[in-house]
Amino acid sequence: YGYKSLEFITGEKVAAYYKYVWVVLVFFGSIASLGFVWNLSDAFNGLMILPNLIALVGLSGVVFKMLRDYENKYFRKVKE
Repeated sequence: YGYKSLEFITGEKVAAYYKYVWVVLVFFGSIASLGFVWNLSDAFNGLMILPNLIALVGLSGVVFKMLRDYENKYFRKVKE
């Protein structure tokens, strides 16, 4: 998924380097200690919050507007 996503965003030439980086990281992961690999994995999984948080803040106005529209449309019918 990572390769295809990068290929879509940057094009095929840049995405080709992803394969090389992936092979190097697989090799590094095979010789590193298990604790270090898990800690590194946890750190990168934790960093995924940053783009999601930016998107949540950026879209919060749209989401609240849609929620108000939904509530006005469906809750008004129930009360009538």
